[in-house]
Amino acid sequence: MPNRLPLEHTVKRKGQLDGKHDFLIQIDFATLDDVDEMKQVHRFGRINGDADITPHYAWARFANNDYYDKWAANLFSESKVVLKASVLGAVVGFAVAGEADCGEGYDDLSKECPKLCELHQLYVVQGYQRTGIGGHLYRELAAEMKERGFENMAINLLLGNAVASGFYSAMGAVTVCQVKETKTNEPGQDSIEIVCELMNQQLSNLIV
Repeated sequence: MPNRLPLEHTVKRKGQLDGKHDFLIQIDFATLDDVDEMKQVHRFGRINGDADITPHYAWARFANNDYYDKWAANLFSESKVVLKASVLGAVVGFAVAGEADCGEGYDDLSKECPKLCELHQLYVVQGYQRTGIGGHLYRELAAEMKERGFENMAINLLLGNAVASGFYSAMGAVTVCQVKETKTNEPGQDSIEIVCELMNQQLSNLIV
């Protein structure tokens, strides 16, 4: 399969002194060498916009190094595509997609939307949010998954996350249903139930 990347884009960003300047972003496949920078993006750059509605136990585990060792190993499994966005050589965002997880809502979605993959993660550091980087990452990831034979991409986000829902809707994704998920905390702690919004992006219907 031909390698479409790296690609370069110039996007506009508001400067600190009430001005505007352009900067160059490079989007490429991420590698294990990028993990340390990606950890910081993941910990402090939630483009998802769900900081106020994320269950408290999730924030606690983000500070756990053991959690991040497992996170990195899972991130670069063979079934996933991981793209990074860099500015001046520093990773400022990343996006991950792969095979769709099984679970409530997904079976019905896969019947209606064949050849289904799933957007697993999309993060951009706070200082570069709302500059177009998230959109570039999303579009390039969707194009890559389409080249790999997928036709649809599922997006699972916490219900009430208006920022993320609006972002994906602007890209052409549509809400399919709401699903309940049970999350298990650390051993000895109670599990909790959360409600998520399940969206679908037709990869041939991506808004550019």
